[in-house]
Amino acid sequence: MPIQTLLGLITSLFVLCPSAAQSIISYDDVAVIVNSNSPASVQIGNYFIAARSIPSNHLITIDAPLTTSITQSEFLPLRAAIEDHLIQNELVDSINYIVTTLGVPVRIDNGTCDSLYQFNKCSSFDTEVALLLGPLASNIAAIGYVANPFLNSTQHHTRATSGIYLVTRLAGPSLVDVLQLIDRSGPGLVVDGTGVLMVGDINNPDSSAGVQAFWNDIIQEVTDPVIDIGPTVMIDTTSQFLDDLDNVVGYVSLTGFAEPWLPNFSWAPGALAVEWYSYSGLHYDTPGIQPGYDRLSDWIGQGATAAVGTVNLTYASPWYNTRGTFERYLDTSYHFNAAESMYAGISWLSWIYEAIGDPKTSIQWSGLTGLGEAPPSPSMILVPNPSNGSFHVRMPAETVASVMIHDAMGRSIPFVSRSINDQLEVDLTGSNPGLYQVWVLTSSGRTLTGRLVVQP
Repeated sequence: MPIQTLLGLITSLFVLCPSAAQSIISYDDVAVIVNSNSPASVQIGNYFIAARSIPSNHLITIDAPLTTSITQSEFLPLRAAIEDHLIQNELVDSINYIVTTLGVPVRIDNGTCDSLYQFNKCSSFDTEVALLLGPLASNIAAIGYVANPFLNSTQHHTRATSGIYLVTRLAGPSLVDVLQLIDRSGPGLVVDGTGVLMVGDINNPDSSAGVQAFWNDIIQEVTDPVIDIGPTVMIDTTSQFLDDLDNVVGYVSLTGFAEPWLPNFSWAPGALAVEWYSYSGLHYDTPGIQPGYDRLSDWIGQGATAAVGTVNLTYASPWYNTRGTFERYLDTSYHFNAAESMYAGISWLSWIYEAIGDPKTSIQWSGLTGLGEAPPSPSMILVPNPSNGSFHVRMPAETVASVMIHDAMGRSIPFVSRSINDQLEVDLTGSNPGLYQVWVLTSSGRTLTGRLVVQP
């Protein structure tokens, strides 16, 4: 068979059949932890091992309490059981990824979680397991936290080079949700990039100019690298929630209201979400003990494929480097999987972070080219988005020749525009609230589109 034909056949397998991609990417370096006291945990572990052809001796069974939080003394025998299994099965150095399951304890608490004294020791089960039997093992369950050696890495992960395991969790609101998560996850998920959204939503009740400017800078730091990859970028730093959005592939949220909030999104294949606020990774199949905090599991139940959050309060603690995650996950020239992308943004281990999903989930664009694979197509961003009708059109290395704006019914909408420096200022003030399609013709003859949300 000619090599060109063989390469074409392999490419077709990846594009047309995600399960074929899963069979090509080996899971022989993955171990799975289940809790023998949780039937759901055992079923999830067995289902995942069968679905990914993981060797049976990679299944690690622990006898853990059926509680979300455990004490350090309860953690010690669980640690010993995991380490013993890895050693006895000669897996210490051949395993790169560990997957925990719904029903395995989430948090280790010596009595200081939920307080200002969390630095005395409050951590996620998973970021402690990441350090097992490695050069950083002396930091397990110790006071404070330890720097993540994989933070901002641009190289693929191996335990031999980073000294840690990348630990993710298969969890969701119910057993059925987790099994569905496994079914829609895996390497090489095809994403049609022509209509996907990257959403940054900072739900901030403080409308003062200084605070708004601060959050705008933070969220743009995350979304700017995505501009040239292709997804339409939507940014909101107001107290209003973004809702009813379709085909969301990336989502960054910081909520802080008295009532819980779950956006009504439809998620693109392989969608990854990050919640900066407290407790998002603590509770899965039961309502959170802290009212008003988002749950990662709700996003998973709604259709997201991977998510990152925390198992405790986030105040006075190191923040998650969201840019590091989305830069690597959405820019497919990195060829990073979900675990690598999420851990590239986790600043500290033996700490409060929690990562959800199949560790080897990855995406490939259909209709777009990632950075480094081909010259990137010019793109644009509408700022602010949502807006009150007044916004700027930003485009790298392009000049705007003309603009058209249509409403959700396809009708042309009148507007006023003027050029300010290298940006175009557009005013839709007076238009009805809703979703608008913005069409920009550049001086080079390219047509670019973006979606704008106009709020009251």
